[in-house]
Amino acid sequence: MNVIMFCAGLNPELRPFTDYKPKCLLPINKKSILFHNLDWLERQNFKNVTLIQSFCAPQMELELKKYKGSVNVRPMTEKILLGTAKGILDYTLGDDDDVIIMNGDNIYDFDLKKMYDFHQKSRNSCTLGIHDVKKGEKHKSVVKLTEHGMIENYIPRPTFKFKAPTAVNAGICVLNPKFRQKINLRRDHDFWIHTLKRNSDDIYPFRINGVTCIDSADEYARINDTYSSIDHFFLGHERY
Repeated sequence: MNVIMFCAGLNPELRPFTDYKPKCLLPINKKSILFHNLDWLERQNFKNVTLIQSFCAPQMELELKKYKGSVNVRPMTEKILLGTAKGILDYTLGDDDDVIIMNGDNIYDFDLKKMYDFHQKSRNSCTLGIHDVKKGEKHKSVVKLTEHGMIENYIPRPTFKFKAPTAVNAGICVLNPKFRQKINLRRDHDFWIHTLKRNSDDIYPFRINGVTCIDSADEYARINDTYSSIDHFFLGHERY
């Protein structure tokens, strides 16, 4: 089972923290988000990760040299951002097994094996992890469910305020290789926004508890215990 972890975004919503490093390298409790996720995948017994990087790739490579776990990480550097839709097509080419797609800048701590088993037993083409949020946030895609728990509507990053609690995309899914045929590069750049929106009828939701999405600098400052404040972070770091 291969995992494709996307860590190539610029994440301007996290500035000033992401002025200097990718979001996945920001520390949470003295450990990078990347290492939190690799340790989680190791505990779940998923051992092969294709890591998509772009912004500050040398920093990523230095961080991976410090990694002591058992997960086999294969870094792939995009000098020009391909977009997640094309990235999935390229990095799953020739793969006949189901693959896990995940955003590498969220922190996950749930039973991934349970989600994967549900995907296989249900023979889904795409199983999407969803979770409930208590407030409207502009960086999350809303997943409106029917009374039977199926997806009725998929609303990428809505501009309106929605009622809480609301189910949203958790940034992780399990794909069957056949789902690749539904990616149309003429119309799709962002897999999470364009592809899933067009193919919501073929997506099966799986509710999870155990995902932390950090979507603002203030939110990161609240969650993180490594740096007491933004001013603390910039001691010794000149901004440009």
